[in-house]
Amino acid sequence: MAAYFLSANRGKKSVTVDLARPKGQAIVRRLAEHTRRMRLGSELAYGPDMGSLISAEHLNVVRGHVEDAVAKGAQVLAGG
Repeated sequence: MAAYFLSANRGKKSVTVDLARPKGQAIVRRLAEHTRRMRLGSELAYGPDMGSLISAEHLNVVRGHVEDAVAKGAQVLAGG
């Protein structure tokens, strides 16, 4: 079993982690904890860690990806 994450910070980064190994599970826990602490806000502000999506249409696309993954057995660990 593997975990796949998408994280945006002026672009997209992806990570695949093997959840069958204890190290993989620890990485997932730490990544979820870090993600929960992120501050969202306007990209014009200096405080937030991540800006908003560009439009309601983009939000619907991302929401669709999340819903599809959950329907296939994924678990949302942060946000949602």
